[in-house]
Amino acid sequence: MSHKSYHAGCCNIGEKEVHVRQKFLYLFLVVSAILTIAVRLACAKWLAVLLFIAAFATIILFIEVLTRFCVLFAFFSLHNFKELGNLESVEDRQCRKKDIVKATNLVFLSLVAALLYTWVIYRISC
Repeated sequence: MSHKSYHAGCCNIGEKEVHVRQKFLYLFLVVSAILTIAVRLACAKWLAVLLFIAAFATIILFIEVLTRFCVLFAFFSLHNFKELGNLESVEDRQCRKKDIVKATNLVFLSLVAALLYTWVIYRISC
């Protein structure tokens, strides 16, 4: 599959958008690692909540980079393969539906994975 054009439910961002997400992924990986250590040391519920949020963001960003599919763009029926900020609308109803179904599944799976990760870290620490 070519990653240079829009494919409903598969690919809705180009190289420039992927690079932005990679930078955020690196940031959230570091934040997640720091919070994992903090939860292990401090055993605080509020740190576990922050870890859950960071882990969720990290997982979502990882999936977006890997699949070249932006969850937020899918929910708003957008795609971008040009310059940053040059968003185009998805007009076809079936394409919008495919995008929303995939985005919903990705969000759900990411929430479950982040919850499991946070729960395991908290349980083995506290």
